[in-house]
Amino acid sequence: MHPRRLDVTDRMDIQDFFARYCFLIDENRADEWVALFTPDAVFDVPGLARMEGHEQIRKIAEMVSAQSQGRWRHQLMNILAEPTNETGAARFQMTGLVTDWSGQGAVSTFSDYCGRMRKIDGEWRIAEIVAKPMRITV
Repeated sequence: MHPRRLDVTDRMDIQDFFARYCFLIDENRADEWVALFTPDAVFDVPGLARMEGHEQIRKIAEMVSAQSQGRWRHQLMNILAEPTNETGAARFQMTGLVTDWSGQGAVSTFSDYCGRMRKIDGEWRIAEIVAKPMRITV
């Protein structure tokens, strides 16, 4: 028996959402990137930092901009999104890779992600994201 599935439109919207997430953070478009989160969202990197709300989550975009100088590329793949029992909500898990192109190119971080999303005014937003680094070299 298959678990319940999101409809095709929601699945495609979530795939596009995470592509947008990567482009926005890499292009230092902090306002647009922060808007991908619910106002009460949590961004947790266990053992390193836990950010809550837009103001704190913005610090992630500022750190990425300062440290990467526009040379990092985020890639999110193997995105699995499933509905929850709550209407307009989904849980996700995926693999994340950050490469650093300030030299000849190298893996910077490799993480497993999981979390929850909610639809607000018809648009998906991250309510909680947990990034579990498997490798960090920066």
